[in-house]
Amino acid sequence: MRTVDTQAYLNTVCDMLSQGQHLVPVPVAGTSMCPFLHPGDTVYLDAPDRPPEVGDILLFCRPGGAYILHRVVALAEGGRLMLLGDSQLVKEPIPPEWIRGIVVQARRKGQLITPDHKIWRFYQRTWVRLTPLRRPILKVHKMLRSR
Repeated sequence: MRTVDTQAYLNTVCDMLSQGQHLVPVPVAGTSMCPFLHPGDTVYLDAPDRPPEVGDILLFCRPGGAYILHRVVALAEGGRLMLLGDSQLVKEPIPPEWIRGIVVQARRKGQLITPDHKIWRFYQRTWVRLTPLRRPILKVHKMLRSR
């Protein structure tokens, strides 16, 4: 098995996006986007071609170089975006210049889905609004998955 430096890989992904490549695949490694995305799923990125909207999933890079994949849950003052992983409870404000890519497709549990798919729309529209109820919902979800 080959190991890849995640930072170097994502730097290459960002270079590909800035050069106009589309549908650049990135495997999901963490759990912050569960229950929508799980480790082993794949997202396909494009460079943003419009301002981000609530519900979009963005790849962004923090100043220290950490790459994060989270969903826009609100638009804040001064053009900042409030991002939050689907399994998280604390929103993170980021400036638009941190954005590197936008998820336009995902291979979720082996199935290729796009923004017009019902599961995608549920997480994009409904899950975002359920942020105050996430703690109990995620607790039940975890219990059900462990059975």
